[in-house]
Amino acid sequence: MNVLAIYLNRMFLVRFLVVLFGIIGFATVIDLIDVGSELVRAPEGTLAAGVRYFGLRLPIMLSELMPLAALIAGLLAVTDLLRHRELVVVWSIGVRPLTILAMLLPAGLALVVAKFAIDDLALPRAAGELRLWGIGDYRPRPAEGGAFYWLRTGPDIVRLSADAIANGEVREVTIFRRGADGLLTERIDAASASDLNPGWRLHDVVRARVGERTLERLPVFDWPGQIDVARVQLLARPPRELGLGQLREIVAAGGYGLRAQEPYLTWLHQRIAGAWLPMFLMMLAFALVQRFSRTASIAPVFMTAVAIGFTLLIAAGVASALGEVGLVRPAVAGWAPTLVLAALVLWLATRGGWRSARHVH
Repeated sequence: MNVLAIYLNRMFLVRFLVVLFGIIGFATVIDLIDVGSELVRAPEGTLAAGVRYFGLRLPIMLSELMPLAALIAGLLAVTDLLRHRELVVVWSIGVRPLTILAMLLPAGLALVVAKFAIDDLALPRAAGELRLWGIGDYRPRPAEGGAFYWLRTGPDIVRLSADAIANGEVREVTIFRRGADGLLTERIDAASASDLNPGWRLHDVVRARVGERTLERLPVFDWPGQIDVARVQLLARPPRELGLGQLREIVAAGGYGLRAQEPYLTWLHQRIAGAWLPMFLMMLAFALVQRFSRTASIAPVFMTAVAIGFTLLIAAGVASALGEVGLVRPAVAGWAPTLVLAALVLWLATRGGWRSARHVH
């Protein structure tokens, strides 16, 4: 890597870190104000709870704010380079915009790796801890279709408490047993269940057989069906909070018959494509700058880059929402915004290079 490439990468990364943690600091203050009343009541104390909450929220804020910070840091780097006439010197020696983007690849790829690692490793764990804590936006909420999950195991239909599953427990169990003809034969209600592997032991059981008027009450009852608590618990979490391996597993299993595949397939693509957004947003500023090199102000670069960047970020959110409900193919929803931004950056850079070549001749 030559001296210019090292200089450009270092200049961007320093500004990126300053901007990122500046934005995170502001967002943290707002966030702590929002959950302050809950932190005050925490048994470990307000300070300890606040530190713990910030540590768990940090990966989520990093994931959300990295693209914006990359765009602003790129604009600040371009501003400084223009202010000191350094870009003018670089262009005068024949370095084209596309070459500058190639020099910025180390910083860009570092952003890709960091974004993917945060989204795939840190964010799912942090979100899971926050949901177990039940604080702020992660308070327990009723599951889709009510406070219960429904699943089938063999011929039986099972209903489970969603709140209990969120804590890794099996409570408020109702089993509708069916015969070989598919007709209901009995209903079993249990206060809780424990894993026998294979099968489950139901506790505080009430059995009601079809055609009989009496109820049978049992302290325990061994039921041969299977309930994969970890799998159901996985499906209880939003797709954004799942790792890439978990998303692939759910998609391969067809949602286990409990969920549509589209949300998970959309986020499977989004997880990979979204990791590239910060790099291309950073490069957007460098690709745009030569287009406005004849003006005396950096304002047009700022306004154009911010307009494009925010439009693409909003479009990415809209595309993901459409992909989750099946109105857009998941692959298109996940990759289209990133590929459009990449194509735009490449077009701006090569267009600037062609202009420079024509000017030289």
